[in-house]
Amino acid sequence: MNRATRRKNKKKPVWRKESTAAAVDRICRTGEITLKDLENEYNRGMRNATKSCEEYMIPMFFSALACALKHNYKFGDERIIRVFRSIIENINSVITAQEMIDRCKQETGLDIINYVRENPV
Repeated sequence: MNRATRRKNKKKPVWRKESTAAAVDRICRTGEITLKDLENEYNRGMRNATKSCEEYMIPMFFSALACALKHNYKFGDERIIRVFRSIIENINSVITAQEMIDRCKQETGLDIINYVRENPV
């Protein structure tokens, strides 16, 4: 058997599919990474996501809302600021995003999750 035949017949590795939990367990057992490393990375990701949201998404949302109120409903600066204050009060009155979504549905009848899914940005 020559070299080309041996290479041809050599089996390729079969990659196993494992759940995330199994992969985490395997990695922690083999010492490739510790549970503390995973926690640190998770926390770092959360901080980055929060920072990104604060820097970009919230200002973008408030800017779009201000433009919509100005163009569609002829709101002036003072009325727009009152709307912003009301939004902030509503956000500060709940603990989780789901609480706010549920409250919106209860008070207004609007199902925000379905609306966003049906009208993607």
